[in-house]
Amino acid sequence: MSKKFDKSEHWAHPATAALHAGFRNDPSTKAVCVPIYQNTAYELEGDLSKIANVYNVKEDGYTYTRIINPTTRALERRFAAVDNATDSLAVASGQAATFIALANLCSGRPGDNIVASPFLYGNSWNLLHNTFRRFGIETRTAENSDPAAFERQIDDRTICLFGECISNPILDPLPLRSLVEIGRRRGVLTCH
Repeated sequence: MSKKFDKSEHWAHPATAALHAGFRNDPSTKAVCVPIYQNTAYELEGDLSKIANVYNVKEDGYTYTRIINPTTRALERRFAAVDNATDSLAVASGQAATFIALANLCSGRPGDNIVASPFLYGNSWNLLHNTFRRFGIETRTAENSDPAAFERQIDDRTICLFGECISNPILDPLPLRSLVEIGRRRGVLTCH
């Protein structure tokens, strides 16, 4: 495993972080380019409690490549460095990213709601209006042309305002600045 990710590393420019953050070199070969690890499983060292801590994400380590992989981990660390974030998560699709982001905002009990643009990629619309509904999460819609319509839909169980910056397929722009302003004033995140 490469050097443990050090969030305190400072990169003068995001482009430098994009090239160098999250991976210094391979400890065996000293190669500085991130290799593509095509393996599935990893040997775990230590006693059973250490191994359990790795599987329970209490300690850093690799378990199974679909969960964590050194190549993917380097990418995640670079994105975190570029955005000056604590960490990041790379997933296989935009749909997975949307689901994970929104599901993590939910309280875990029915009654949460999302205020969304009606102009969404078809699978995003399906996720919000069908899949999330089965979890007890309501999606309310508001027209992009009227940012105040988003605000009128907000209540104490609203988890976020959601839309696409430029909608697919009709290219209707999301009033992002207005929604961020409304979200800040009302204590609601804006996801786009």
